[in-house]
Amino acid sequence: MVNTVYRLLSLLLLSCFSFSLLLILIPVLANTALASTDIEKNMEKKAVLNIVTDKTELEMGKFLSVQLVYFGQSIPEPAQLHSWNKNFYIEDMSRDSENLPGGYIKTIQYLRLYPRTTGIKTLHAIAQGGAIARPVDINVRPLIRNNINGAPHWNSPPKEIWQGETIIISIVQNLMTENNQVKTEEARFPGFSVLYSWQESEYKNGIKTVRVNWQLKAQNYGHFSLDAPSGVQRGSRGRWRFYLPVINITIKPVPAYIPATVPVAQIEISSKLEQVNSCPFWQLSIKSDGYLGEEIYGIRSRLAKMAQTTPDRVKFAAHEQLRGTGKQSAQSWSVAVPTWTIPLKNTHISINYFDPEQGLLKQTQIQLPSLWYIPVFAQYLLFILLLLLIALMVFYLYKWFKSRQKCIAFIRDIEVCGSAEQLRELLLQTSGSRTLSEWAEQVQDRYLQELAQSLNLLCFNASNDGVTNDLLSAIKLRLIDYYTHKA
Repeated sequence: MVNTVYRLLSLLLLSCFSFSLLLILIPVLANTALASTDIEKNMEKKAVLNIVTDKTELEMGKFLSVQLVYFGQSIPEPAQLHSWNKNFYIEDMSRDSENLPGGYIKTIQYLRLYPRTTGIKTLHAIAQGGAIARPVDINVRPLIRNNINGAPHWNSPPKEIWQGETIIISIVQNLMTENNQVKTEEARFPGFSVLYSWQESEYKNGIKTVRVNWQLKAQNYGHFSLDAPSGVQRGSRGRWRFYLPVINITIKPVPAYIPATVPVAQIEISSKLEQVNSCPFWQLSIKSDGYLGEEIYGIRSRLAKMAQTTPDRVKFAAHEQLRGTGKQSAQSWSVAVPTWTIPLKNTHISINYFDPEQGLLKQTQIQLPSLWYIPVFAQYLLFILLLLLIALMVFYLYKWFKSRQKCIAFIRDIEVCGSAEQLRELLLQTSGSRTLSEWAEQVQDRYLQELAQSLNLLCFNASNDGVTNDLLSAIKLRLIDYYTHKA
């Protein structure tokens, strides 16, 4: 009985103590709930964002590890890091989230930043999920080994070009040791098509320099930002990855009145003759360091007109040739030379092109090689006529030569005549005449008729010998002078 009473009293006391304790804890729990609500409200109003870096100083070619640490009640959208792009290439690695007591979330975004240039670079303040992080300054040192700066740089890229123009952009980098290697990722440039890429190296002052080149064709007009592909220099003493500053290029539209087939580049034009199966062909070639694109309009029809044929008979070929300065494009046309072609025929061809240096539409001309080209039967006929002409010329030349020889011999006979009778007989014998009057009538020369009368007087009239000799000498001189001019 006593034990039963004792147990009842113990239960009563325990119940009173529990009730009293509950009365005491109720206000405390209420205040705690209210405080928790206030903390949550304050945390929602005061989300926290911090920029955490593994270092504040680094060397070109190395990366900076960055954590964007965010505390809040929800997972925020990724931070906008455009303000960092100018000084750093941003590589987004991963993103983790962690639930904290009280319904809070801790979000960490992991980044790798590659510096583009040296100097004090600032990670500017950014906003995320209602929180703002303070800026952080980073000191980027140049990459120097053996007194050689191993960081790459742009080689004076252009600021403005024309749509359709072809340019070459280059990155130049010194190797810190001769055995180092440079490797560049595949390039993609907005607004451009990559025609060709190549790498070249040179030694100067004991330093090996590597130049990576891209030949680009401007496709669309507008303002474009070109981000070079990452390049790696590696060797036995390390590995460095580089990202260059973004360059801005403006592509200007070509005037609307210029056809799309007009090349936007300086051109080289040439022409020559080719023998194909013993038949002559005109060949026209156009070369350019730029991109010629489609077949240049108008050349095919002009060649067909000059060759007196249809345009489909004109053969066209386009090809490219690799040179030390990039890829050279070329176009060529070939057509058979028509028969009955003479050098006086007009074979000029005009070609329009857009000069990107002056921004003007220009025209250049070239003349196809001139030649005589006639059918085979006409060639044989002309050859026969030429032989006949040569034979006729030889005949008349021989005849003239014999006549001259005869005239010279006749002059010599005149000189040796010692009397008027001998001279008279020489003239009659040579001409086949019976009298000097008849001889004079044959020659039909008034001057010789007078000489014939004077010679008759000497032959048939007696006179002083001195006067006779003087007159005979005068007649001989006149005859020699006459026949000398005749010869």
